[in-house]
Amino acid sequence: MDAAVEPPWMVCFACLDLAYRFCVRIDQISPKRTCRLHFNYIRYMLTGQVVEAHDNVRTWNR
Repeated sequence: MDAAVEPPWMVCFACLDLAYRFCVRIDQISPKRTCRLHFNYIRYMLTGQVVEAHDNVRTWNR
């Protein structure tokens, strides 16, 4: 399949390696927060949206 016509959800696979490494570090600190931060990181990489996480921890900011 041509990269120009790949479905949008395929883009997140390009982010998974970096997101996984980040979440492994977070998981050692707070396992309950890992899944939400992983999702927020992928959403940020796809859309650039910054999402407020629990406990007033702000996710990525450009």
